[in-house]
Amino acid sequence: MKWLWIVLVSGQALAMSAARDPRVPYEVYEAEAQHDSEKIWGTSAMSKAIRYDKRADLSQPVRWTPEQLDAAFKMIRDDRFLTWQRRADFPRRASWLFPADGCYIRAGLANQYLDRKQIPAASKIFAFGDLLVDTPYFVTGRASWWYHVAQVVDVNGVKMVLDPAVEAKRALTMDEWLARMGDPKKMKVSICGQGTYLPKSRCKDTALFGIAPELLNKTLDQEWDNLSELKFDPDTLLGDAPPWK
Repeated sequence: MKWLWIVLVSGQALAMSAARDPRVPYEVYEAEAQHDSEKIWGTSAMSKAIRYDKRADLSQPVRWTPEQLDAAFKMIRDDRFLTWQRRADFPRRASWLFPADGCYIRAGLANQYLDRKQIPAASKIFAFGDLLVDTPYFVTGRASWWYHVAQVVDVNGVKMVLDPAVEAKRALTMDEWLARMGDPKKMKVSICGQGTYLPKSRCKDTALFGIAPELLNKTLDQEWDNLSELKFDPDTLLGDAPPWK
């Protein structure tokens, strides 16, 4: 995999939050994203998204074997490969237990890690809509998004999504993944390259980017603090005893 050693910064120009006020339809967020001052370089994940049905003409994702799928899912879910500024002696996973936001960071980190482990980086799947997912790690019990992005691969002709923030036990079929967030028929979906990070990123991007340290550490801080506020023990859940063990 070709790497571009450019980091994503944490400013509004690049860090596009997925969080949605559940009282506000996703079209409002989509319209704001389309009309802000940031340029879209080529066809974006957002502009390429189409209304979903089982016959939707989506791009074909990277192909993996069943063995690669099983190994990669466990690696991105379990391995503590990140250095955290607040506690350098406490290595961290991607923020799977902070569903409120940060999906593009998690998917990007997962691809970078797999690439280092010589497993082909996965394609990205973007879903747009009034998305809701049940979770004990959000104060209301349901996280609300206007878009969500995760890794997707083709395994023996079936599109499989790797997203421990939605399902920590296993990879989901694309239809299962969409159904966890609402009615798939009311969503728009696009499948893009391994390096597509945000709704306004080019859908064909394959080069992997680094995540700015300040953005990464902010997300890891948010995960830890959110678990503490919800009366969970972050030392346990983010350490050697995650909830899926």
